[in-house]
Amino acid sequence: MSEHHLNNVKKVIYICEMYRDKRFYYRQEYLTKLGRWGEPKPISEDTFLKRQDDGYPVVYKKIDKLPAFILEQLKDLDSLIDLALDTRDKDWFDELVSKRKEIF
Repeated sequence: MSEHHLNNVKKVIYICEMYRDKRFYYRQEYLTKLGRWGEPKPISEDTFLKRQDDGYPVVYKKIDKLPAFILEQLKDLDSLIDLALDTRDKDWFDELVSKRKEIF
């Protein structure tokens, strides 16, 4: 097993964001030419666990709020639910409410 540290030529950390019911995994690379961390890139749980086992630096973040992309989806769905109510389209309303329950 090899040991990896942030002082290697290519600096990489692996991130696990732990939300209430779900976990998201990311790989983040340090951009040496810019002197800052790049945007986190989604990875699989298997990749995260393998890199952790290989000795790469990992970070666990416990987050109490929902991810921004889910909040945006809920906001869009809420707007469509309002429209379904205004048009009195019960089937569409039921479908949207069901989809919202899946996300939330």
